[in-house]
Amino acid sequence: MTRSTEPHDRRARRLLGAYRRLGALLPASARRQMLEAAALDASELVRRASHRGGRGAAAAAALRAMADLAVRIGAERARERRTRAGGERMRAWTTAVRQAVRGLLRRPAYATVAALTLSLGIGANVAIFAVVDGVLLQPLEYPDPDAIVLLEHHAPGLDLPTLPQSDGTALMYAREDSSFSAFTSLETQGRNLAGEPGMDARRITVLATNDGFFPVFGVRPALGRALVAADSEVGAPPVGLLADELWTSDFARDPAVVGRTLLLDGEAVEIVGVLPAGVRVPDEDFQAIVALELDPDEGFGSFSHSGLGRLAPGVDLSAAQAEIDALQTRIPEFFPDVQEALLEAAGWSASLTPLKDEVVSEIRATLWILMGTVALVFVIAAANVANLVLVRAESRQRETAVRTALGAGRVDLLRTFVAESGVLAVT
Repeated sequence: MTRSTEPHDRRARRLLGAYRRLGALLPASARRQMLEAAALDASELVRRASHRGGRGAAAAAALRAMADLAVRIGAERARERRTRAGGERMRAWTTAVRQAVRGLLRRPAYATVAALTLSLGIGANVAIFAVVDGVLLQPLEYPDPDAIVLLEHHAPGLDLPTLPQSDGTALMYAREDSSFSAFTSLETQGRNLAGEPGMDARRITVLATNDGFFPVFGVRPALGRALVAADSEVGAPPVGLLADELWTSDFARDPAVVGRTLLLDGEAVEIVGVLPAGVRVPDEDFQAIVALELDPDEGFGSFSHSGLGRLAPGVDLSAAQAEIDALQTRIPEFFPDVQEALLEAAGWSASLTPLKDEVVSEIRATLWILMGTVALVFVIAAANVANLVLVRAESRQRETAVRTALGAGRVDLLRTFVAESGVLAVT
């Protein structure tokens, strides 16, 4: 047994020696990590191949092991070259930045003028972009804000380019339009507030609305209940909810405020709930919500309050607009006192506009023009700084010539100027 295995062991030892000599070509770090274990693995493979197939199999296994090691050597040496090159580049950039800082400190006037010029351009762009981002790019602060749309009517034939809602149309849309998951009417009112002893009497802004307000804007009361459909019926007891601001200032955030009353223009309004902080409608701050009375007997009526709807899940704006258009043709069916000929003469129509577009419609063009203007200011500032850099480069011709004579290449010179520009921009 010993005699039969001894040749194999000698071949394994010879392979191990050759393997280690080849492995000496590995980088030092990789050699320490992998060579010993790899050599033992290769020796074991050769030994097993020799037992199974004799010298031919052992030689083939040895050649495969050597080839694998050669591939690994090439990969490791390439990786080390990349690492070394990356480290050298990092050191070169670090040196260039240090030299740029020292050079700018030696010429503080140039550095100050360049930095202030860039600050003007960068600062103006950042400030205006913050406004553009907050107003135009960011969504409104409601759940799924893209589903909220404003519904308006148009009667150009009567010189009425835009008409809001009447009681009749608001009830019609809430009842008949299946493209809305909820529909609400809004009317901002100024009312005189009075209340319990010790409460200051003053003028406040009140939002008159109905039960659809809460699902349209995704609002849940912090205390009490929301409005319900019965609150907007003719003759229903007046009820309302306090905004967080009024609850804090006049009721000291008393949780027992529900059930108490406010006097609004002398009318006793029962407090049925309190809104969470931050609830508002676009362009309107209000201190309380009251139930908006919607009279189904008013007919087509007078158009006095805004109409907002939330699109049902899976309904896009074009489908909702198609259903709104179809409802306009049925207006004489819902309001017999309105003749079809009158609607045609008036050029009657209705349109849906995403609430975000309506909110920013008047300021959108102004903000983009302002953004373009400050971008041009930045371009001018950058051009002025570029001129300063060129003048400074012209004054450094002797330094550049000396560095070139000492062996600095174009990349090295370019790195110096880029580092100096970067330091100015960061400053």
